[in-house]
Amino acid sequence: AFVSELTGLQLRAIDSPTLPKVHFTHPDTTWAFESAVRPLVEINSPGADILGTLDGTKQVVIARQKFATHTTLFAALPMHSAEVWRTVLRAAGCHVYNEQNDFTTAGDNFVLLHTASGGVRTIYLHKGLEVRLDLPGAVTWLLDAQTGEVVMRN
Repeated sequence: AFVSELTGLQLRAIDSPTLPKVHFTHPDTTWAFESAVRPLVEINSPGADILGTLDGTKQVVIARQKFATHTTLFAALPMHSAEVWRTVLRAAGCHVYNEQNDFTTAGDNFVLLHTASGGVRTIYLHKGLEVRLDLPGAVTWLLDAQTGEVVMRN
């Protein structure tokens, strides 16, 4: 009841398959879990955009609903793909700074990038500015979110 109130989505408890598989609709991806997921709920909200179902069923387990002041995204099971996360975040109106699977976060006019592997990266700032970086291995860099200037290297 609390999660329904928080998200604005109607949820219903369902039994988890022994080895649940989720089919995400865009990008067309399926991933499997190694054991049952409990508790598990299905989303029964008219008007919600269906993003993922339990594989082979019509039981919605990932959905998005747009409201006047915000967009809710709810996944009843963990999403295991960075590509899926980027797609979902874009659909919710979020800006994606980095197409690689690095930890990237932004706030207070900074973009923080942490990579375990290094290499060439392109960071996509607002207003169409692209910043190309050549990262030397496992590093954490802080960039000015307006200019792309590197203000800290660690």
